[in-house]
Amino acid sequence: MDWMFVPLRRYADFSGRSRRKEYWWFVLFQWAVYALVVTVDQLWNDPAAEELLLPTKVVLGAAMAFFAIPTLAVQVRRMHDRGRSGWWLLIGFAPYFGLLYLVLYMLLPGTVGPNEYGPDPRLRPGSRDPHAADRARYGGWI
Repeated sequence: MDWMFVPLRRYADFSGRSRRKEYWWFVLFQWAVYALVVTVDQLWNDPAAEELLLPTKVVLGAAMAFFAIPTLAVQVRRMHDRGRSGWWLLIGFAPYFGLLYLVLYMLLPGTVGPNEYGPDPRLRPGSRDPHAADRARYGGWI
């Protein structure tokens, strides 16, 4: 479960590579935080109200601002894991298909072995097996 906190520990680190697991756990963590804030708002707010309360907007905005840099950093590292420059994230600004392209791209596995952006994040030092780190971590079940 600590995968969701790795991007926070590497807050503004735009170099190197990040695994899919790190990226998607962090995305899930962000959405859980946002959902919690909105749920608390709905519990305190009139159920018929369609708009969020001002304090909720402030907290939600602060959370989004806090997550902005680590989100961008982990996205750049995911692009690096696929052998692409972080500038490819700009394709997300293209209407409709840009965002879909990025989501699908983030689902693809990284390049096996080292690339120009660093070593394979799935490899343990001295190993050639990309799943060795997971097997060691989870007792051989992967």
